[in-house]
Amino acid sequence: MARQTSVFTLKGTIKGINFYTRKGKSYARSITSLNKQRIENDPAFLRTIENAKEFGGCKKVVKSVRLGLIEFIKTMSDYNTFNRLTGFIKQINMKGLGDRGKRLINMQEYGYLLDGFEFISDSSFNSVFRGSFELEQSVGKDSSLLKFILLFLKSC
Repeated sequence: MARQTSVFTLKGTIKGINFYTRKGKSYARSITSLNKQRIENDPAFLRTIENAKEFGGCKKVVKSVRLGLIEFIKTMSDYNTFNRLTGFIKQINMKGLGDRGKRLINMQEYGYLLDGFEFISDSSFNSVFRGSFELEQSVGKDSSLLKFILLFLKSC
């Protein structure tokens, strides 16, 4: 991937070269013949579609956590928190029953895989959060993460 270093910052495609910006830096790359229609219809991309469906499901779980903890994460997370959380959720997803692309994310059974997850990668939760909290194991539909959120909000 080539970096674009010029006075002018280009965005778009010119003669087979795609110019784009990512994290404030400009890049250039050649375009490919791969497009959405080919991925959706070509049997060679069946595994790609299955993986994309599972990844999409994991991202929905992470989004719900992010929305539930919106005030908390403003001060208690780092740049890659939710990328790392997606990895943890993907591990739970891979243990689920069913066919690839249709596996469930069973937080009740495999929630223990979240043990050790830290919102800030280089700091433990206890070193950053000074409030009191307690965790309970949930058996019903509501998850222990939801109970944690509620207990956290009560302690604030």
